[in-house]
Amino acid sequence: MTLDSAHLPPVVAVVSPKGGSGKTAVASNLALAFAQRMPSVIVDLDMYSGDVEWAFGVQPTYRIHDVARRLREDSSSELEGMFTSRGAYLSLLCSPDSHIAADAVSGLDMATITQRLIELNRPVVLDTSPGMSDFTLDAIEAASRIVLVTTTDVASVQAARKLIDTMQALRLDTARVALAVNRFNSRTGLDVADVEHRLGYAASMRIPESRHVAEGLNAGRPIVESHPDSQAATSILGFADSLLGVTLGKRFNFWWKRPV
Repeated sequence: MTLDSAHLPPVVAVVSPKGGSGKTAVASNLALAFAQRMPSVIVDLDMYSGDVEWAFGVQPTYRIHDVARRLREDSSSELEGMFTSRGAYLSLLCSPDSHIAADAVSGLDMATITQRLIELNRPVVLDTSPGMSDFTLDAIEAASRIVLVTTTDVASVQAARKLIDTMQALRLDTARVALAVNRFNSRTGLDVADVEHRLGYAASMRIPESRHVAEGLNAGRPIVESHPDSQAATSILGFADSLLGVTLGKRFNFWWKRPV
């Protein structure tokens, strides 16, 4: 595998203004797709109800609030020792395990952590909370690409439209937005073309409704690992490779079992 020299490792904020859109499923699979090419990081910015750790079936020793506290005490501290590893190539930074711990993390803490992650020169996926929290807005500002996840129901698309309008009002670069249409084959009255027309973006990822997506997350094995030849997985893998600017090459394998 070789990288196009014009491509820097992407920093991707995965956002959705409406809960239940499958944002974490997209973020987890995208991070794993990156990690099948090169060492990568996923950060769970859903401070109060993040579930990235469950998507990968890991048990964190350190979490975001631990990293924030360590960097406040010593800004030269290394991040790698505080990551949670998922195989050899994917590192996780999981959300706090209580509301009290989450309240202790400030926007400045996350700005510092995000900058340190960027300096690692690895692909980074920022899984945000639903809506437009301060942490989500900061992630959008820091990201080189923004994956906007929506389903095909009217409420989800309308919420996505409002998020784009908010970005424009704040003069944030909406050219960085890539549209992920999740569960596009569900019969909710809209098709992908309707969603694209309403939001003004061609879909970069089209992810069909599939029980394997939920099953994979419940088992700690996202679909790009558990069913790599599925339509959902190939769409996500293809998008990941386009962001990396890679030529075709062998992916890393993850031989891993959930801890007993």
